[in-house]
Parts: sequence; structure tokens; C-alpha cells
Amino acid sequence: MKSVKRLIVFLAIIFIISGSIFLAFAIKNNAFAQKDTVEKTYEIDGEFQNISAILEIEDLEFKLATDGKNKFVCNEKEKIYHEILVKDNCLSLKGIDERKWYEKIFIFDWNFNSKKSTLYLNKSTLNNLVLNLSIGSFKVDNEFTFENADLVLSTGDLKFNANITDNLNVKLSTGSTSINDLDCKNIEIKSSTGSIELKNVNCNSLKASASTGEIKLHNVITNDLIEINASTGDVLLDEVDSKTIYVKVSTGSIRGVILSPKRFEAKASTGNVNVPSSTTGGLCTLITSTGSINVSLK
Repeated sequence: MKSVKRLIVFLAIIFIISGSIFLAFAIKNNAFAQKDTVEKTYEIDGEFQNISAILEIEDLEFKLATDGKNKFVCNEKEKIYHEILVKDNCLSLKGIDERKWYEKIFIFDWNFNSKKSTLYLNKSTLNNLVLNLSIGSFKVDNEFTFENADLVLSTGDLKFNANITDNLNVKLSTGSTSINDLDCKNIEIKSSTGSIELKNVNCNSLKASASTGEIKLHNVITNDLIEINASTGDVLLDEVDSKTIYVKVSTGSIRGVILSPKRFEAKASTGNVNVPSSTTGGLCTLITSTGSINVSLK
């Protein structure tokens, strides 16, 4: 037993010494140095109808250019910059991070972790938007119209108010999703941790799922289907309607107002169920394991 304790102590000393050497090496190589952040403007030449953005740490916003020029305004640091390219009718924005792995650990510049970038566009109607953002938020207002948008955010908030003619796909790991005033064909939203809220939306079908977080629909009307799946969180259906409605929650309540008569199939393992006794209209399935169901017709 004593030999085991001696071995543990010996290994602890080795780790402390190794850590001290590693820390000294990082300091020597300016890993802690607060390099100045500079604002940079990229003038964008060439014609494009599609946008592809793969970014690391950004608070990104799209705005309509007032001077008629396409440009990308951002903050950059040494070893952390952007690559801007127009090719094959596509504008490509890519974040480049050339820091060593130990520099990413031993850097304490919190302001840079929330740097803001703005893409100014000289036209409001484009084809496809593809976004992959690791850390940060994304905001675009209703002055823009896209055919399709595929948005992937790891950690951050999404405020999407642009117009979509075809399909909108959203995948978000941690953060809130807010979508307003949208007419399109199909919407699919997947969220791991965070709330989902839609207001004034019309489409053919809506599918929304969340592991942890509330899902709120306000004045959402679809032609064919509303499908909602939530593990932990309440679901609000505030004046919504569709041919078929399906809501399943593991832990959480379902409440709201449906605009037209439905054939209700409601079940709560633990909790009260209060739904209309209507026997006409499309099928409305409401299921919760732990929580109550309280839905009415307008």
C-alpha cells in the first residue's frame, strides 16, 4: 500500500512539473498576449446568387447595402482572419484560425469571443443560403428573400425573419430559435438545448423538435402537417391550425388554441387532459408523459 501511495505522489509531482514547463512555454510564445483586434472591410467583387458561410466565432448579421456595394465588415486578430471568395455563382465566407491548440487554451480575450460581423448585400433576393456557425448568433431581417436556407449553429441564438420561397432547415445545439413573418413550403427545426418560437408563419409543413426547451407557436398555419416532439419543455399552440397536428412531449404540458375543429386523441400519463369533444376535421394527436393537456377551439 505504501508503495502505491509513493507512486501516486511521484506521478503527481511529475504532472506538476510538466504542467509548469508547458505553461512557461505557452507564455514564452505569447499565448497570453492580448493582441489588438482590428476592424477589417472586405470589398466583394463578382456576381453571386448563393451564399456559403463556415465561421468559428461570430455574431453575424446580414444588412442591405446603402451604397450598392457588397462587403464584409468584421473584426480580426493575428492568426484569426477570414477568407472571402466568389466562385461558381457563390459567395464563400470562411473563418480561418491558425492558432496552435495550446494558444486556444491559454487565451483570455473574452471580448473577441463575441466579435460582430456584418455582411452588406446590394440585392435582397438570392437563391440558397448555407450557414455553419460554431459559436455566435445569426440575425437576418425580412428585407431579404432566399429560395432555401440551411442553418447550423452549435452555440448561439438565431433570429431569422427573412423570406423563404421553398425550404428552411435549422439545426441548433445550444441557444434559442426565433422565426417571424415567414411564408414558405417546408420548415424543419432541430434543437438540443434551447427554446423555439415561431410567429406569423404560413407553410405546407412544420416539423420542430427539442431535447430541452419550450416550443411556442403563435399564429402558425400549415396546409398539411404540424409535428412537434419535445423531451423536456412545454408546448404552446397559440391560434395554430393544420390538416394534421401531432405533438408529443416526455416531460411538459401542452396548451393552446386550435383554429378549426379536429378529431382529438389526447393522452397524459401523469396530469389532466382537457380537449374539445369535436368529432370532425383532421386528426390532432396530443401526448405527454408527465404534464397536463389543455387545448381549446377558437
